[in-house]
Amino acid sequence: MRALKLGMMFLGILTILLSSVGLFVPSVEYTTKIKIEKPLEYSYTIFGNPMLLTNWITGLKKIKYISGLPFQPGCKFKLIIDKYGQERVITQELTEFVNYDHVSFTLEEKKYIIKVRVDFYGDDKTTTIITKNTIISKDYIYKCLAPFAAISMKKESMIDYNKLKKLIED
Repeated sequence: MRALKLGMMFLGILTILLSSVGLFVPSVEYTTKIKIEKPLEYSYTIFGNPMLLTNWITGLKKIKYISGLPFQPGCKFKLIIDKYGQERVITQELTEFVNYDHVSFTLEEKKYIIKVRVDFYGDDKTTTIITKNTIISKDYIYKCLAPFAAISMKKESMIDYNKLKKLIED
């Protein structure tokens, strides 16, 4: 009986703690960084080539143009991604584009809006790509889970960026 009481008290405290995360954390950020042993212009060209995205973005099945001028703010695409056997539809909207410097865009799906900024640094020998992601949850339950989801998202991003690195360097 005492073990049951302690277990219930533990679950209650855990529930309160997880619930409070959603109140105090409006968004979650994470950053990824990768160094590539190829020139900036070459790396940037491979990164931005829509024909090569399926080679390095895990689960990407299809890209569909929605609206706007390519490489201009406001340009929208629909990304179809297979994740763990489930199809996810993500809308990508380009928000900023400066050739060989940075790209910013928003990814929107059912649970989250993710603001992404990808900065490119380099020279004629190496490239460093630094990506800053800000996750904004669409409802309270996902706000509570966002800090934990960010850990998984960062891990998945690093897998993809390592695939990009291999694609560029090979």
